Amino acid sequence: MPRVLSWRDSPVGALVAGFDWSATSLGAIADWPQSLRTTVDLVLHSPVPMVLMWGPDHRMVYNDGYARIAGGKHPGALGGTVPGIWPEIWDWNRRILEAGFQGESQSHTDHLFLLERNGAPEEVWCDLFYTPVPDEGGVVAGVLCTVIETTGRVQALRANERSEERLRHALDIGVALGVWDWDIPNDRFHASAACAKLFSVDPALAEAGAPVAAFTGAILPDDRERVREALAATLRSGVPFNAEYRLATADGLRWLSSQGRCVVDADGKPSQVSGMTMDVTERKKIEQALRDSERRLRRAQEAGQIGTFEADIALGVVHGSDMFFRLWGLEPVGVVPIGRFEGMLIPEDRNRASNEESRVLGSAAPVTEYRIRRADTGEERWLARWAEFVRDAAGRPVRLVGTLHDVTERKRAELALRALNAELEDRVAERTRERDRVWAVSQDLLGVADDQGVLLSVNPAWSRTLGWPDSEIVGRRSAWMEHPDDRDKTHAELEKLATGARTLNFENRFLCSDGSYRWLSWTAVPDNGLFYCVARDITAEKEHAAALERAHEQLRQSQKMEAVGQLTGGIAHDFNNLLQAMSGCLQLIGKRAGQQAGVAPLLDAGRQAVDRGARLVQQLMAFARKQSLHPEPFDLRDRLLGMNGLLERALRADIHLTMEIGGGLWPAVADPTQFELAVLNLAVNARDAMPNGGRLSVAADNTILSGERPDGLTGDFLRVRVADTGTGMTPEVVARAFEPFFTTKEVGKGTGLGLSQVYGFAHQSGGAATVESTPGRGTAVTLLLPRASCAALCEAVVEKAAPEGRGVRILLVEDDPVVAPVVTAALEDLGYAVAHAVTGYEALTRLRGGEPADLLFSDVVMPGTVSGVELAQEMRSLRPGLPVLLTTGYNENVAGMEGFRVLAKPYRIEELAAAIEAELAGHPAVL
Repeated sequence: MPRVLSWRDSPVGALVAGFDWSATSLGAIADWPQSLRTTVDLVLHSPVPMVLMWGPDHRMVYNDGYARIAGGKHPGALGGTVPGIWPEIWDWNRRILEAGFQGESQSHTDHLFLLERNGAPEEVWCDLFYTPVPDEGGVVAGVLCTVIETTGRVQALRANERSEERLRHALDIGVALGVWDWDIPNDRFHASAACAKLFSVDPALAEAGAPVAAFTGAILPDDRERVREALAATLRSGVPFNAEYRLATADGLRWLSSQGRCVVDADGKPSQVSGMTMDVTERKKIEQALRDSERRLRRAQEAGQIGTFEADIALGVVHGSDMFFRLWGLEPVGVVPIGRFEGMLIPEDRNRASNEESRVLGSAAPVTEYRIRRADTGEERWLARWAEFVRDAAGRPVRLVGTLHDVTERKRAELALRALNAELEDRVAERTRERDRVWAVSQDLLGVADDQGVLLSVNPAWSRTLGWPDSEIVGRRSAWMEHPDDRDKTHAELEKLATGARTLNFENRFLCSDGSYRWLSWTAVPDNGLFYCVARDITAEKEHAAALERAHEQLRQSQKMEAVGQLTGGIAHDFNNLLQAMSGCLQLIGKRAGQQAGVAPLLDAGRQAVDRGARLVQQLMAFARKQSLHPEPFDLRDRLLGMNGLLERALRADIHLTMEIGGGLWPAVADPTQFELAVLNLAVNARDAMPNGGRLSVAADNTILSGERPDGLTGDFLRVRVADTGTGMTPEVVARAFEPFFTTKEVGKGTGLGLSQVYGFAHQSGGAATVESTPGRGTAVTLLLPRASCAALCEAVVEKAAPEGRGVRILLVEDDPVVAPVVTAALEDLGYAVAHAVTGYEALTRLRGGEPADLLFSDVVMPGTVSGVELAQEMRSLRPGLPVLLTTGYNENVAGMEGFRVLAKPYRIEELAAAIEAELAGHPAVL
């Protein structure tokens, strides 16, 4: 049965298992994620020194091997942070960790640190391999460092280099531990005193010459035979003598190195060997230390399954360690063509490994992972490679040196962990699906908060309604979202909730991500130190209520304006009747006494007064909106100049009015009265926009449009521009300026109908209206009205003399006691026979009774049950051929007036006579 591994199998593992991790950012071991537990398990059971640095504060978890490297900092380093344990190398570690948490793997060979691991600074060399470790979501949560201390090896190499340097120096200056000369025929071995002392031979005897056996006898038995064989080979073949051996001296075991050359006599026989001997004990110690270090390194690599390699880029071959080849499933052979390994890569992973081009360019990734198919078993394995390029003096890559590590188990563990997490998520999802469905689909804002008001959990409706992500909401109080005007009452409501009271229908406003606010109605209950709350979005209801209130206000304002309009219309109607009486009287006086001296000027003055009164009444009617459009050709120049006094009275004394009327102005075709009203509305708006005074300019000129405008207008138009130097409007206000009921004035100071009247008048007249404005610089409104032909204008201004009545009998229906006798007298002067009825009902009764009449002339608005329109309609069935002429001071289209000729009050006698004749001309049977 396979052995079950435990953290307590090793000394440091036992410390890890017993450590109070709950006091750190990692939390209790029971709460560790599977990725952390798996990685710690790998670390603790690895024979290679490893340390895991986990979390944002880089907490350290390591194994027995790393504890030996940590020295006196162990066990205090366990669970500590990297900057807290190793402050002296934090700058190095900070850069490494930043790169590691970005997913970068790194390796460093023989890196020098100045560590204070045993209380004092010391130089430490290490081979370092850094691997990022992801959590369950694939996000890097820690960095795993494999540490192999190479201090002994580096020091041994450096000591060996120093020893060899000293040796070279000694050889260069001719200094050695001893020189000797062996006289072979006489077996006399002459040596220097230093050499003799080293071999424990009397210096005097050595100087005189001692048997060679006296020197070779001092050599350790294990090395003596080898030295003798080397001497014999020199004597036989004359090859240089070279031997290293050991001596047992009073100072201990010493290593010596002897080199010599053989000299032959005339017969070719060896006669002498001369040479020198040096003490190489220190070098041998260094070499042994180096071999021991390399052996330990190999063992560590074998234990950790780490292979080392060096790729010769020019030759295209790889030199590798035994473990390197075994990781590929190959027998160790030392050197193999690179292509052999490339052919073992899983095809989908070949782009992860280096290739010929990336090696030549030096662009191959320093750290990578890929899958291979082992040469021996065909098994698929994961390998992780750390490497760096060695470059020549010109910066060209010549070798790729690195390590290879089998990470199959880690990869399998990652896959198993993902599968486990997926299964766990499915189980959790299964158990919470119903709750989550309600939580997720609810349109109301559901939330849980602690007793301090900190939101612990919110449903998706928060994000849908307010636009903030959950990360911005959870873990914070809601004060930052509350409207400033609602914070005090919200705080008071939370305090009440904390006392155990329930919250019902509490309303406040929360900030949305787009800067707007939403109205929420809250219900909340406290339970076990938590607040459970539900909020309903009532913004639409609030907006509906506000819109309803605005509509009510607009209705009240409209009703008020309607009442004022009705009053104005009534006054204008009565005033029209008075003007009609005055006009008729003046005409009758002129007809009967106009030839008397001094009467004509008075009559002319009276007629001008009547005309001015008539224009005033028309403007009152337009204000009361009792007038429909009656387009006709008119002289726009005369109209504007005639309005000069009216405009000056409408403006204040601090506003300067200027008129800029272009020469040769064409006649316009539109309703003149509505035109004057439009200009008056624009002037009033300009006045209100200049509270501190300013300048109002009214300009008019001709223009020809060719269809380039958005509205597509083409042809000849008159352009009227009314500009002020007032406060101006923002683009948002300009966009809505012509909307009915839209106004920026305070309630009661504007209906929002002025500019809409201007816009409607212009468009109904076949033209257009535009507005331009800049805040702080003023506003300009431009009206475009179509051009009228000169013939139409001339026809409109021709006055015709009043025709004779020829005894035609007219039934006059007029309720005004002042107007009726004047009109009767005027008609009789024209030769008409006139009968008068005061009301429509009286006239209808008389006509039904058979009273003769050649033409019915009736006022439209009269007291009683029968209006002038109803009387006219009744005559169509009662007397179908009877001509009917209607008159009104309202100048509006009353329902049923269609098809009847209508004469607007006040009218001149000539206009009345012309209308009667026109109506009679349409009924020749009467004549």
